[in-house]
Amino acid sequence: MAFKSNIFFPDRIVHLSAMLLACGHELITSSDYRWDGLKRGDKEFCFWQYTLSGRGELRIKDKVYSVNPGEAMLLTVPENHCYYLSGDSDSWEFIFITVYGREVMRLFRDLRRHTGVTAKFDKDSLPVRKAFSICQKNKKNEIGNQYNASALAYDFLMSLLDYINPVRQGESRPPEFISRVYNYCLKHIDQAVSVNDMAKCAGYSRYHFTRLFKEHMGSSPQYFMNELRIRMAVRLLQTEQLRIKEIAGRCGFEDVSYFCKIFRKFQKVSPNEFRGM
Repeated sequence: MAFKSNIFFPDRIVHLSAMLLACGHELITSSDYRWDGLKRGDKEFCFWQYTLSGRGELRIKDKVYSVNPGEAMLLTVPENHCYYLSGDSDSWEFIFITVYGREVMRLFRDLRRHTGVTAKFDKDSLPVRKAFSICQKNKKNEIGNQYNASALAYDFLMSLLDYINPVRQGESRPPEFISRVYNYCLKHIDQAVSVNDMAKCAGYSRYHFTRLFKEHMGSSPQYFMNELRIRMAVRLLQTEQLRIKEIAGRCGFEDVSYFCKIFRKFQKVSPNEFRGM
């Protein structure tokens, strides 16, 4: 039986980087069904909506996509999109999972750079099975509390990331030196690792390393290192009662002002503002 539900919990006492907002299984038969991504408020959230039968249509700016059985929409709000029952279909049956949280939004946007706004999922794939499981837990009031809801949201997102893994999609595996550099950066994340250090670990000149790294990773080595450091800073802000100066040092930043500048660049808020959210 089709159903939909918002998942409400009291205001969060601690900062949770992932949270379920809504889930459901719906059967749409009315041509009046229509959602506009610019008319759903200012709060950021993202959602995955998977077609079981029938057909929907998704308009992103001036481009229209058919959303057929076995395909999912991956959308964020606010965003210039609109989706509705297709004019040549009598119905549109789907399940959906809606989540929010700063880390969720970052990972979801990274994921969508690989998939686009629609993607195919096998009906017995892990994300589809997890989506059905979440919907059933919610329908039976078995989620319980905000911490279980957060764990389910993060677990679902990880299943999407694993399913869309570029290696599993048939793309070539990054060369061995990328893994070597990645492990080196994690091991020395509390130190001022330079691009020269990364190039030396890879066994290339700085120029050659930078070119190869960007070719395979899509970003510069310095951007990659800063992203790792800020991910570590986010975890420390969420789990440790440390001064900002201590967090900066643990993440390899010798200058606190520079740390705050880079943190704001990635997270859009200062470390203190992030901790207070």
